[in-house]
Amino acid sequence: MDEMDLMAIALVLLLCWLLEILISPTQGTEAAQAALRHELGHGLGIWGHSDRPTDVMYYSQVRRPPRISHRDMTTLRYVYEQPTRLGWCLLRD
Repeated sequence: MDEMDLMAIALVLLLCWLLEILISPTQGTEAAQAALRHELGHGLGIWGHSDRPTDVMYYSQVRRPPRISHRDMTTLRYVYEQPTRLGWCLLRD
């Protein structure tokens, strides 16, 4: 394991320690599911918010919580297509 591998592991452990999803027990089922979908989006790597109330990643709760939109999926796909130094090689030459 080289220094970059150790740094990547340390960063992943730090992020796991820092990220926490809190859902209020007083929320109704629909609102709790919407909040969970939104927070899961953050947990999967979408750090920002949408400006459209039809997206799960909209910055505020809405009267009728949306399902995961095409824009949400496109954003997540974009996030995962970005180059990164996190992680480690599974195969070494």
